[in-house]
Amino acid sequence: MEWLSVIRIPIRLFRFGRAARIRLIAGFIAVAIGLGAGDTGHAQTPATTAPPAELVGRWLAEDIGGGGVIDRLQTTLEIRPEGTAGGNTGCNAYGSRIRVEGSRVTFTDVFGTLIACSGAVGDQERKFYSALAATQRFEINSLERKLILFGADGKPTMRLARL
Repeated sequence: MEWLSVIRIPIRLFRFGRAARIRLIAGFIAVAIGLGAGDTGHAQTPATTAPPAELVGRWLAEDIGGGGVIDRLQTTLEIRPEGTAGGNTGCNAYGSRIRVEGSRVTFTDVFGTLIACSGAVGDQERKFYSALAATQRFEINSLERKLILFGADGKPTMRLARL
């Protein structure tokens, strides 16, 4: 078993073909570079506004675009206090910047690994990325521990449960 030393995830690389190994390693490197982009030592213009405390944390998608989700995929969204977000689509790891102003929220500069996802898994990933891009506003139901994201048309784009 080989270890990817950047993020310490054990992967049996011999199970994949050469092209798949290269895509897998390139994807992990892209995520590692993206997550470390804020530590360059250069002054940067802030592209994000820190999210409120009740929005920060890990969330599990329960519904995307009104079509439900495939439970075993565990599509997640983690919102961090420094104004970044990330998680797993059920197939690929992703990250983004998040801007919050009151109840308005946008996800920008989205990046992710490039593992090919086929069938229903790929469909759910595409719906997730579309929902994230369309999101304009959020509401939190504290009693039910739910985060609801809404599009410009006022319809929910995604419903998530706090983990």
